[in-house]
Amino acid sequence: MDIEGAEYSILAATDDVLISKFAMIVIEFHYLAGLCYRGMFPLIDAAFRKILKNHFVAHIHVNNSGRVVPYKGIDIPDTLEITFLHKNIYDQHQHPNFKSPHRLDIRCLDYIPEVPVPKSWW
Repeated sequence: MDIEGAEYSILAATDDVLISKFAMIVIEFHYLAGLCYRGMFPLIDAAFRKILKNHFVAHIHVNNSGRVVPYKGIDIPDTLEITFLHKNIYDQHQHPNFKSPHRLDIRCLDYIPEVPVPKSWW
């Protein structure tokens, strides 16, 4: 899913049963700096909680086209690409050594250096 910020309202409107049917979900989350604002936080929080009921984060990649916003000791990338795997299908402890950037990650913009995932996200 890559729908330029509409992912939160789409996820909010999607039934939990439907989301639970996906073995894998890959979403590019936009405007994550909205976590710093009261008006945006509930929508972003609800989207993540909905997915994390049945899925776990398997991989995170920072889209290097955006900025990283420091907020209360947490670095928040403006855009993250996240792969979720279903808890009942995949073993979430199979590969515990997360590396960022991963050797298979590809920069979104070639002329900007890769941005590692801030440790606060994993």
